[in-house]
Amino acid sequence: MNKGNLSIRTATLEDLDVIVEMWWESSQYHEQLEPRFQYSSDATNATRQFISKQIESEDGCYWVALKDDDIVGYVEAMVIERPPIHLHRRIGYLGSIYVKSKARQKGIGTNLWQTAYDWLKTKEVFVINLMVASKNPRALEFWKKFNFSEIMVRMELEHS
Repeated sequence: MNKGNLSIRTATLEDLDVIVEMWWESSQYHEQLEPRFQYSSDATNATRQFISKQIESEDGCYWVALKDDDIVGYVEAMVIERPPIHLHRRIGYLGSIYVKSKARQKGIGTNLWQTAYDWLKTKEVFVINLMVASKNPRALEFWKKFNFSEIMVRMELEHS
């Protein structure tokens, strides 16, 4: 996809460093929102390994958004199989989406979402799930704009 000086393309292993860097920026932001978002000392390495596998997977894909040849965002989508108790067993899952702060409010997130959505349709999935931090109103508003709605609330107890 190419819109003016914005283009979106399938990520390659050469994009790995930039994607992991953006993932880390997002992680730090979420840790500020909610201190329980804590990451291990090996989180970036584990993330690098996970993303590498997803980039080469048939059921997962990453796309990067480029503005003037600079990667400014990414989105991750995958197809997952749920247990046979579900009516829709094959579903789409958006693992993460991120746009660098300097590039926000320019439609890049929307274009990334649309790219992932179009790919998921080719995989013949009719239900798409994602998780949003409950203390991230900007992200909640973004996804509601595309008719996503809450179906469950994930709760957590930390004890010693």
